[in-house]
Amino acid sequence: LSLRCCSGSLARSAELSLQELRVKGNDSPPDWQVLLRLLKRLSSLRVLVIRRSKHLSAEVLVDLLDVSPRCELCDVCFSLPLTWPSYSQLKADLATRRPLHLLDTLDVEPRPELSPEDVVIAQAYGLHCHRIDVCFSFASPANKRMTGPLDRFQGLFGHGSQYGIMVGCSSFRVCREENDGSRVLFVIEFTGQNCTRLFNWVLSLQDSSAGDFEGCWMTDAVMLLSQAAIWDGSFLE
Repeated sequence: LSLRCCSGSLARSAELSLQELRVKGNDSPPDWQVLLRLLKRLSSLRVLVIRRSKHLSAEVLVDLLDVSPRCELCDVCFSLPLTWPSYSQLKADLATRRPLHLLDTLDVEPRPELSPEDVVIAQAYGLHCHRIDVCFSFASPANKRMTGPLDRFQGLFGHGSQYGIMVGCSSFRVCREENDGSRVLFVIEFTGQNCTRLFNWVLSLQDSSAGDFEGCWMTDAVMLLSQAAIWDGSFLE
């Protein structure tokens, strides 16, 4: 990340006037110290976007926001791990300290521009944060007809359920992706207090029959790897 100008004075002028900064997310750990030093110089910054980072902790986010006192909007959608409940405490603390809108994965809804990986991260992160409603919002209309409404869907994660490990899990990660164009299979690993489980996550691109969700990637089924029981609602009958 750099600001290129033909002179030092122009560079300083650019730093003082810059109001929005977008940090590209990637799989490699970023040098947060470099970003911290830059943010200290961007005194007019109002918007900070750090989407899809795989290495953003609540502690790092606190440091970034502390050196950006004028920031009014911070977008960290699909960034991980932002572990719950430490991230929840961060949000509560910020709400009492400053007028900042913190946009995160829990705020996301199905949209055509979201990738299949965005969708599985939104669902898995929602479950990590005990937000089963977020997970349900990305279930396909066909899936919802089998597992809904929300109260019934929540029963999938009850005591003794093979899916119970997902809610409040200590961590999760996307292990593998297989894509044939209109259908995508992910393998997702969830780690709880005493065990780790792998699940197949099946998504499809919704057609016109999905109504308002046409063009969106949504989840059709989830299956515990090595077992035949598919999360399609049939075992709720």
